[in-house]
Amino acid sequence: MDKWIEDWLNDSDAELYDDDDDDYEFVHDSDEDPEWVHPNIQNQVFDEEVIEKSDVDMETENDENERRNELRNSEILTWEPVRGNLNNIPFNPNNLDVGINPDIIQTMTDCLPYEFYKLFFDDDILDFLIEETNRYASQSLVNRSVKTFARIKKWYPVDRTEMNNFLGIVMWMGLVQMPSMGDYWKKNILYRNYMPNIMSRNRFELIVCMCHCSNNENPEHGKLSKIQKLIDLLVFNFQKCYIPEENVCIDESMVPFIGRLSFRQYLKNKTHKYGIKIFKLCAKDYYTLEYNIYSGKNEVRETNVSYKIVLKLMEPYINFGRCLYIDNW
Repeated sequence: MDKWIEDWLNDSDAELYDDDDDDYEFVHDSDEDPEWVHPNIQNQVFDEEVIEKSDVDMETENDENERRNELRNSEILTWEPVRGNLNNIPFNPNNLDVGINPDIIQTMTDCLPYEFYKLFFDDDILDFLIEETNRYASQSLVNRSVKTFARIKKWYPVDRTEMNNFLGIVMWMGLVQMPSMGDYWKKNILYRNYMPNIMSRNRFELIVCMCHCSNNENPEHGKLSKIQKLIDLLVFNFQKCYIPEENVCIDESMVPFIGRLSFRQYLKNKTHKYGIKIFKLCAKDYYTLEYNIYSGKNEVRETNVSYKIVLKLMEPYINFGRCLYIDNW
């Protein structure tokens, strides 16, 4: 044993220390960790090569240690305000107009319901519906094998007045619901109304069959080719009439539908479980700025649906300092 101690003391990697306050007399520095120092003497400085930490590093380390101690002591982690650079963008720094378009306020005279209706269903949309409806009726007369006494034989082109009357009847039917479509033209006192004075039943049903929003000979937009053009025109008018304020919201809505459709959805948490899912961008007082119909998964999905929907709906309104509210979906 004495021989072993003598050899160890003669080793070049061993150093001898005398410290009255410690319970040991020597420390061995191994090659694996040459800077290792016993905890009881870690505050002592043995060589001039020891580099002291700066005050900034010490403060940073102390703050980090305090934060870790707080996390250890707290049993439940809760959300805290984000620290650091938030890239806070002020809302509307140039004081541009928001809310209702000022041009509409200046030009609106009597503020009748029909004037508000024409803000969204303007002459461009009306002419588009007239053009496509007449086109589809002409294609049906040529391509279909029409019987001799078929109702379509009595077709004649629809004009603006008639299309306005047709749309008005459709909206009125949504407010005053009867058991069947034919009941609106009954002469019984229980069903009597002004509908027969506006349009005959045969003409209304014929326009219902021919009403169209696209050209079947030149389909576009995939599954939504039948209605996408009309949606684009409506959304353009929605955005033209109202400029959103600071807070906007994106959420999903369900249009009830129980027929056969390739992209019909089933959502068990909704009041109407079967229908067409729509993603809407809304502003103050439930005003719809833009909406997108969910037509099913794409063949190639570069990003998930929620990511793509938010970017698409918010595209006209980014870089303005607005605050977007969304749900957990």
